[in-house]
Amino acid sequence: MKRIALIGAITTLAALAGTLLLSGTASAHERRNVGPFSFVVGWVNEPALLNQPNSVDLRITKTADSTPVIGAEKSLKVEIQADGQKLAADLSPRFGTPGAYNANLTPTKTGSFTFVFSGSIDGTPINETFKAGQGTFGLIEEPKGFPAPLPAIQDVAKDVDALKEGTGASATNSGSSSSGDTALIIAIVSLIVGGVGVGLGVYGLSKRSA
Repeated sequence: MKRIALIGAITTLAALAGTLLLSGTASAHERRNVGPFSFVVGWVNEPALLNQPNSVDLRITKTADSTPVIGAEKSLKVEIQADGQKLAADLSPRFGTPGAYNANLTPTKTGSFTFVFSGSIDGTPINETFKAGQGTFGLIEEPKGFPAPLPAIQDVAKDVDALKEGTGASATNSGSSSSGDTALIIAIVSLIVGGVGVGLGVYGLSKRSA
């Protein structure tokens, strides 16, 4: 019975992976003039989903002629704020897209995130705050399933952990074969969850580069 329950959890995660990879990306970003520069800020992957790898999406051009600003990562940082907590992060230039920068993270709460960019660009001081919301960029959302709702990833993880503990307690009576099967199933679960993140990252970056 425990093995059947674990297989059911794997099936649920596989369905969730398919839903996430087909969700696509939106174009919700905030555009703002910052001194002589234009900033476009949002998430790389939109809709931005809970517990899925994502990235701050920053694109900088010169307002006068729309020339991409290269090298901003050397003097510009971003602070990511959510739920009363702050995370200082470096910006990385996006391969193949001059003037575009990433700061990778995995959002672990729903709702609004705030990005604060500080430092300088070509000697111009920068201190700009961008907050997710109406007319800016997307809030972090729970993934949606149809026609049946998907369980929260945290709930699936708790169920798998509970089944692992129960299987471990009975392993001495059932023999090493059962433990081996359980380990294989759990490994598959991990691969599925990891595959969702990789797929979303590649899909989002390919959309932004297009």
